Amino acid sequence: MSINKQNKPNSKNQNLDHIYYTEDEKKEYYKYNVTLLIILYTLQGLVIGFVLESLTLKLKEDFNYTDIGIYLLCSYPFSLKLFWSPIIDTYYIKLLGHRKTWIFLTHLITGVLFLIFYYKIDHFLKDKEIIKLAFCSFCLMFTIATQDIAVDALALTLMGEENCSMASSSQFIGQIIGSFISTSIFLSLNSVDFCNKFSYYEYKDYPILTYEQFIVIMALLFFASSVLILFFNEKRDKGN
Repeated sequence: MSINKQNKPNSKNQNLDHIYYTEDEKKEYYKYNVTLLIILYTLQGLVIGFVLESLTLKLKEDFNYTDIGIYLLCSYPFSLKLFWSPIIDTYYIKLLGHRKTWIFLTHLITGVLFLIFYYKIDHFLKDKEIIKLAFCSFCLMFTIATQDIAVDALALTLMGEENCSMASSSQFIGQIIGSFISTSIFLSLNSVDFCNKFSYYEYKDYPILTYEQFIVIMALLFFASSVLILFFNEKRDKGN
């Protein structure tokens, strides 16, 4: 398995015109890639919403504000990602591809981290081990921040400088959808009162979706996406 350095891209190759796409082919090309980017950013939003909002809300039940402040330090990787972004932009595994290398690895690692969460989160919450919980959340956010670097670069590669606004829109839409699912929808399905009022036909003392169940779903989503991304061709050549 060889590690390659990325050569500086030729700006002349950023436009699709040199590949001789017809207008209909260009529309299909951008439609496909915008959908892909929205899916990748949605997965990103799922993690951000769950770690920074849903889990924080859970902590407010039994933890004090000092503990919550310590926990929220896990959000720092997104502010500091510029320090390791040159590594992500330079080194990659040739067999996988420049952007696919880091997207595949980050999705795989995120899935593993969610499995660790599944086995440990109940223990962390009951024993109030805020440092261990914050560390696991920090690892998740670090991995997703790294994925964000790779996906941003992939968006620029696929859409080109002439359509960077489409890449930005994909990021905004995807993160909003992901955050909405992992906060509003999940927290509603995790509420016993909500489930009894709108879902259950008779009273039950448990929600439709627990934290552990949602974590397993997240792990499976990231494992599945890490496999599916291997079949994606990140080049802009015609026919791919």
